[in-house]
Amino acid sequence: MNVPETYLGALMLAALAMFCWGSWPNSLKMTGKWRWELYYLDFALGLFVCALVAAFVLGSIGTTVGFTDGITIASRKNLAMAMAAGGAFNLANMLLTGAVVVAGMSVALPIAMGVTLITGVAWGRVVRPVGNPALEIGGAVVVFASVVLLARAFQRAQSSRTAPPLTDKWGRPRAAPKPTAVTGVTLSIVAGILMSTFPPVLQLARKDDIELTPVILAACFAAGVLATTPFLNLYFVNLPVQGQPIRLKRYIEGTKWQHLFGLLGGVVWMIGGLAAFSLLATPDTVRGAAETGNAVSRGAGVLGGLWGLFYWKEFADVGSSPNTSARGAILLSLVGVVLIAVAPFFNG
Repeated sequence: MNVPETYLGALMLAALAMFCWGSWPNSLKMTGKWRWELYYLDFALGLFVCALVAAFVLGSIGTTVGFTDGITIASRKNLAMAMAAGGAFNLANMLLTGAVVVAGMSVALPIAMGVTLITGVAWGRVVRPVGNPALEIGGAVVVFASVVLLARAFQRAQSSRTAPPLTDKWGRPRAAPKPTAVTGVTLSIVAGILMSTFPPVLQLARKDDIELTPVILAACFAAGVLATTPFLNLYFVNLPVQGQPIRLKRYIEGTKWQHLFGLLGGVVWMIGGLAAFSLLATPDTVRGAAETGNAVSRGAGVLGGLWGLFYWKEFADVGSSPNTSARGAILLSLVGVVLIAVAPFFNG
């Protein structure tokens, strides 16, 4: 699989990663009342199948070593690290999926991706400073402000909403708990922190191992996702972030469209993943473009927020103040991403 050798190529891949990573939760929303824990089984399968197909179809393009030969030659330690990165991502992404259910795309994605971006900037300044520090730190501060503003807007929105009526097991009405923003915001923040852990592991997996091409990396990563999903899901179905515990056997009750949307979500994420993994292999001559591309791909949170606000209209049922604050937070997040994205080009 070819890797970007120009700034334009890196930017196009980053844009593709941003679009896919900011759009895949739409497939979850399209499943209706289907439980996200069951949706995620299809998501993990779709992600793995997409990575496997890409490995065999694209694995020999731009290289003399195909997928099967490459995975035989590559270091077993590095392959295991790539799988571990998939497992770490999977826990973060399952928390993010739960946050989307609780808080919506307009809140979960901007907060989670914002926290990931802030953590990445902090880690980068310590380990491998590349961009202009004023722009990077300033961008991180702006993103942090957007996270706080969005959390506050969601809190006000939840306070104005009325919880649906509940009944006990005999059908008698009982008091409904007042909606709270704590769960959705907390899930998003924790997901964002954990999401920042897998890129460094992937970079370590590729270090000093040129045989670990982007498609091999993606295949091992996806294997880690698929292998850990059933075990992690046992926790979430028994201690759900929302609703009552369920049994995994209800998976077979899903309609073909619900299963299809789950598979589609995984495929869309992995298309973005393949684009992002290719950025890791960018030559040093366009390293600045790769750093910019990584920041741009984190703009997926902004795109996800726009989907939630304007397509799914997640703040349409509340007053104008929370809605305006949410839009302002998304705009602030966009400004922060741009500042961080251009930072490598002003490191003079």
